[in-house]
Amino acid sequence: MPAPVADVPLMGGPRPKVLVVDDMKVYRDVLGEHLERAGFEPVMAGNGLEGLDRFSEGGIAAVITDHDMTKMNGLEMAKRIKEASPKTGIIMVSGNHQVEERFKKGLPQEIDAFIPKPINFKRQVLPHLERLVRLRE
Repeated sequence: MPAPVADVPLMGGPRPKVLVVDDMKVYRDVLGEHLERAGFEPVMAGNGLEGLDRFSEGGIAAVITDHDMTKMNGLEMAKRIKEASPKTGIIMVSGNHQVEERFKKGLPQEIDAFIPKPINFKRQVLPHLERLVRLRE
């Protein structure tokens, strides 16, 4: 019987860790399930400060973060992560229409991709994630 997708390493190596930062637990849980099925190891955080703490533990290949969160928003967290680790890919998601309109004019340099909520993991997130993890290697 073949191994479950979650046990199949991406590109033949260890499962890349993806930091998921969102203040909505249900969103983190659903995204975490998708990541596991796609062969990634999700690492969860509920806000930007917690995300920085989890990132500092090491081994994070990419980050998926919401923009609007308490304590520290996703953009501020992304800036700090890129200062420490410029090759770490960051995907920002948001259901805030004003953020979406601002990012249509151009992404901040800390953000590698922007996806408006609601998202489709397979069509929208996975292609960016696979590209960002490959670029990091």
